[in-house]
Amino acid sequence: MPSIKGTASVADDHAMTKMLKTTKFPACFSSQVSLQKINIPVLSQWVEQRITKMLGFEDEIVQSTAINLFLPTALEGGSSNKAGVDPRRAQLDLGGFLGHEDAATFAEELWTLMIDASTSPSGIPRKLLEEKKREMEQEAAAKASQVAAAQQRYHHRHSHHHRQQHDANPEMNRFVQEAARRAEQARQALAVGSGDGGRGEAAAAAAAAAA
Repeated sequence: MPSIKGTASVADDHAMTKMLKTTKFPACFSSQVSLQKINIPVLSQWVEQRITKMLGFEDEIVQSTAINLFLPTALEGGSSNKAGVDPRRAQLDLGGFLGHEDAATFAEELWTLMIDASTSPSGIPRKLLEEKKREMEQEAAAKASQVAAAQQRYHHRHSHHHRQQHDANPEMNRFVQEAARRAEQARQALAVGSGDGGRGEAAAAAAAAAA
């Protein structure tokens, strides 16, 4: 029978017993987990994010149900759970909300993380620590790349501006030299013209043309 997401968990003991016998569970479920050795807030956050990703939207009811089934101390103010958690029953109960196939995938992933967390000094799964480390390294590399690109643009812009100024100087020098040459020609023409009255007007015209 196909599972229907959003229905109630397996409430009937007889139905639960039957499903426990007929359902194939992963090998990791045979490992016991001590909730007291687990960083509950970190695992609870993982549960919320994973549930949202599987459903495609945020559902607080399914999130809290999953946390209550696998990490009951998170909703009990941190009290110890002496009875422990049976991942098989938790998976089957969650199947009524998440769908049995997705519940099986989720339960195996979470229980594997819980086993890892219970043997970690910080109570945080090593896998999550490695993922966070890679994420931070990628962010640092991206920021370093952005800084390097900004510095390269800055040096390129100022180098280009410096070249423009350098290229403009010879042109300016040629302009000044040409102006001085014409002024000298005009001065000489006027000097010659002043000594010969008949050539005065012609000298003035030549000086004006040179200017």
